[in-house]
Parts: sequence; C-alpha cells; structure tokens
Amino acid sequence: MGMLGMGKNVFLADRIFQVFDSDNNGNLNFDEFLRIFDVLIKGSEKEKNLFSFKLIDIDDIGELSF
Repeated sequence: MGMLGMGKNVFLADRIFQVFDSDNNGNLNFDEFLRIFDVLIKGSEKEKNLFSFKLIDIDDIGELSF
C-alpha cells in the first residue's frame, strides 16, 4: 500500500484511517479527510496529543494495554 507515501507501514495508515473515520463506515468522507489536516496542521497541543494517544490505543478503550 502506498497511501500517503506509507509504503509498507500499512498498520500506521490503517490506524490514521480508523481514528478519523468518525462514523465508522469504513470510508473517509471529505470532512473526515479534512479533519486529518486540521488536527495535524492547525490543531492545538491537546488535539495533537489526543490524536497521538488514539493511534496507540489499538482497542479503543481509552487506556493503553501492554
């Protein structure tokens, strides 16, 4: 998969997709797509931290499991 130049980092690309697919329909609509850039470029420190946490909260339970 070459999404966003990710090459073999499919897991990371999939996690970014899952975090921003807010309606969980398996597709990113245009608003969800724009939200990625809104958070990464103009987002506050809190928004960026929350995004980073959600990337590693694989089971989406609000805590990290090891």
